[in-house]
Amino acid sequence: MAYDPLDPDRDPFHPPSISTLVHCIHCGEEYDSFRIEWRDPASEPEKVDKLFAALVEAKKQCGENIENVGADAFKKFVSQKTAQLKRDFNCEQVEYVVEVEQGQVKLKAKGL
Repeated sequence: MAYDPLDPDRDPFHPPSISTLVHCIHCGEEYDSFRIEWRDPASEPEKVDKLFAALVEAKKQCGENIENVGADAFKKFVSQKTAQLKRDFNCEQVEYVVEVEQGQVKLKAKGL
């Protein structure tokens, strides 16, 4: 296959699709960090599912309540947030990262 610089799956420097162990400098605990990017969540539902699973697992590890975290609401949120960031930053892709900061789970997003 020909190299396509806009194809994130062919980019040799893209973030890992599996979680990465990180060390919290505040509490000293180790947690999994998860990073994923896409152009359109609706066309890549398996990535949204992986991101959701990573978020829920991180919340479990931190002892956070997961009862209010619903898959359907999460998919809707990610779809809306992706569209907003692409529009606001005039970009084609959005990166999401699940991280733990000071013992709390954070979902961060940025336009690429």
